[in-house]
Amino acid sequence: MEVVGFVAAVGSIAKAGHAAGKLASTIRKVAKEAGDVGKRIEKASWIFTSFEHSIRTAQVSIKYRFPDNNDSPVIQYIERFGVLGSLQSLSDGIRREIMDQRKEILTIPSRFDIVTSWKWTRMKPEIMELHPQMESMKTTFNLVIGVITLEHAVAKNKVKPSEEYEREM
Repeated sequence: MEVVGFVAAVGSIAKAGHAAGKLASTIRKVAKEAGDVGKRIEKASWIFTSFEHSIRTAQVSIKYRFPDNNDSPVIQYIERFGVLGSLQSLSDGIRREIMDQRKEILTIPSRFDIVTSWKWTRMKPEIMELHPQMESMKTTFNLVIGVITLEHAVAKNKVKPSEEYEREM
C-alpha cells in the first residue's frame, strides 16, 4: 500500500469525525435557542465532540507513524484484509447518519418550551443510536494506529518484539 493511498484512506475515515464536530456545533447552537430545555440538549453534543477529537488526533498520529516501506507485516495485513476499507465503509455510514440527524436537529427550536422538549425527547434516541457505531469505529481506528505505532517502534529498535510476535508475523 502506497503512503499516499494510506493517508487518503485515513483522510476519508476522518470525514466522520469532521461531520461529528459539525453536529456537535449544531446541537450547541440549537441548545442556546431552546431555553430551559437547552441544557439537556447540549449534553448530547459531548459525545460528538469527543468522537471528533479522538478521530482527528488519530489522523494526525497516523501520518507520522506510517512505515517507510511496504514490507511491514501490519501494513500488509491491513491491506490484505481490507481493514481500512471496512473502516471507510463504517465512516461513510456514520457520516451520512450524522448529516441526516443534523438536518433534523435544526427543526427542534420552538417558541414554546414544551414543544421543544417534546421534539428533543422524540429525536434524542435516534441521535444517541450513533454512539455505539462511533465507539466501534473509534476503537478500531485507534487500535490500528496503536499496532502501527508499536511496529514502527520495533522497526526503529525502540522496543524488542516478543518471540510470539516474531512467530506470528
